[in-house]
Amino acid sequence: MKCPVTVDLLKDELLTAAEVAALTKSPIGTIRVFTSRGRIPRAAIVRIGRKVLYTRSGIERWLAQEQVAA
Repeated sequence: MKCPVTVDLLKDELLTAAEVAALTKSPIGTIRVFTSRGRIPRAAIVRIGRKVLYTRSGIERWLAQEQVAA
């Protein structure tokens, strides 16, 4: 089954869990737990096979929302 890919996704930088962890200064395990429990919005997550990647713009939006909520 093919999923439509938006032009925005193709232009957006994709990050690994390790890169998101470095960006947020959090352990990589925390990023993985947040992903599995839905703390990181699905819009920021791209799954390619078993690999989980994150869009930079989605992570930046999520961090902005977390900052406002704090």
